Amino acid sequence: MNAQLRSLAGEFEEARRRARAVVQGLDDDEWSLRPEPERWSIGEQIGHLNLASQAYLPVIEEAIERGRASCTLGEGPYRRDFLGWMLARLTEPPVRLRVKTRDAFVPGEVGTSDRVLRTFEEWQDRFVAVLHGAAGLALDRIEVASPYDPRLRMNLYSFLRTVPAHQRHHLWLAERIRMILAQAGALEVAL
Repeated sequence: MNAQLRSLAGEFEEARRRARAVVQGLDDDEWSLRPEPERWSIGEQIGHLNLASQAYLPVIEEAIERGRASCTLGEGPYRRDFLGWMLARLTEPPVRLRVKTRDAFVPGEVGTSDRVLRTFEEWQDRFVAVLHGAAGLALDRIEVASPYDPRLRMNLYSFLRTVPAHQRHHLWLAERIRMILAQAGALEVAL
């Protein structure tokens, strides 16, 4: 992998570390507490990331297959297109813009923290494996459509960069929720 892909792999590993930290010491009741009725719990934040990963990964894998089939080769450096740059910028914490989540990405019954965190970590492993599989492709010359809104089209490198930015966004929210609940005395442990 080139330096840009190694950097992305590091971002997925950092998201794994942050998810573990925000969940550490919580029981399943604390994991499910919402700071306000209309705001998600820590569990819902990570559950949402799992739903997003479930939608994003097939798009990435299909784009890599198309790139291999069409011999769209290149070693980088890769460049983000404007839409990809803007989406990643808007997604990065702190939250600048609240966007209503589409129903397909709203977590329902979240489940236990162990199970949801294990699923999150499995997705992280798959993202890192996909980065290895993308090595040698001209990622900024392969186009993808967002599973969130197919009208949003960007190059694969841009799309790959939005995934960890989206994860940082929701992990930042989860960390904030944990602080709010700890300050309110609703948690036994603080972050």
